[in-house]
Amino acid sequence: MNDHQKDEVIDFLMQVATLSFDDFNGVRHRSVAVDMISYVDRGLVRVSGSEYAWVNKRVTDIVGPAVASFIRQNPGVVSSAFSCATLAAQAIIRRHCMSAAEYEVFVGGFWQVGVVVPPHPSEVIMSE
Repeated sequence: MNDHQKDEVIDFLMQVATLSFDDFNGVRHRSVAVDMISYVDRGLVRVSGSEYAWVNKRVTDIVGPAVASFIRQNPGVVSSAFSCATLAAQAIIRRHCMSAAEYEVFVGGFWQVGVVVPPHPSEVIMSE
């Protein structure tokens, strides 16, 4: 993972930390609808141990305080918020190893609630 990818993940998580309970609930429902777990099982977002530790710490430090107040409303949303944010952050790092459709499985729910996510490499227009 390079510094640019780290910056992209941090930018993403800073936006995620501003989401409302309803936004997180929407991301949660979408992750079920697109069967995100079956994509996780394929290893698409598998990162190294050190990368996972780095992502997990950032999700805990950045998203954790933002969703702490949601625990009274629905503890499942908090757990799901962590899972979905962690998987999306890993997908941002690994997006060059998956198709645009596979990438969208992990980041699409966040995109739908207004979070700006880094584009998939196939969507980047190269200038000559």
